[in-house]
Amino acid sequence: MVKSFVRKLLILFAAAIVAVYSGCARKEAGKSYREAYEKYEQGLYVEAVNGFLLAVSQGEDSGRIYGDLALSYVKLKEYAKAEDAVGKAIEKAGEDDGTLLRVGLYYLETEDFEKARTYLEQASGAEKKKLSELNLTAIGYLAELDEKETRYEDAIERYKSLISNGFKATESKLFIGECYLRLKQGAAADTYFRWAEQDTLQPSGYLYIYRLYQDAERFADAESYFRKGLDAITQKKSDEMTVGEYY
Repeated sequence: MVKSFVRKLLILFAAAIVAVYSGCARKEAGKSYREAYEKYEQGLYVEAVNGFLLAVSQGEDSGRIYGDLALSYVKLKEYAKAEDAVGKAIEKAGEDDGTLLRVGLYYLETEDFEKARTYLEQASGAEKKKLSELNLTAIGYLAELDEKETRYEDAIERYKSLISNGFKATESKLFIGECYLRLKQGAAADTYFRWAEQDTLQPSGYLYIYRLYQDAERFADAESYFRKGLDAITQKKSDEMTVGEYY
């Protein structure tokens, strides 16, 4: 009886140790993953790969990490390793929007646009009532893909969806204006550019419109936005000087 009780205690104690160890390992893996992702965002792809692989060795086994690994390998032009990693991401994807988004981005990077569209559509959450930031990000990439394939009407509708959801609204207005210019609908383009201006455009926004009008050979409008861009740059420098003097 005593031996049986002691045996049970030992089993419970061992299970507790395993649970604590597993919890610590998960924390380490999560920390390694976050640090690797930061390296990826900084363009340090060799360091990112090493970090993702470390996280995998520590027990991180999600589809997302294999998607990030695949994207890192593509940046390093290690295509065989990238294909292997994206295969694992697809195996583990299920209905996880984050993994599906990464797989879609992988196929965008490798210019397999048909597959990219398939996975980005799945990640866009078309059937959901409330869209997450991941869903909206997928919609944004789908709109870019529509533009690339000159499906400007489809791109416009996707960008309008982003605006209605309050996601990257200013950029979306600029991109809608660009699509309308491509469709030779100048008045509609003008409307969206003016709407973007109401959001307090950065100098780069004005210069973006300037280049679009230049390409459309609307040189008077181009010059107007070029001047607005210069004024915005001057104002920004003035504001920075004022802040500097204040402190």
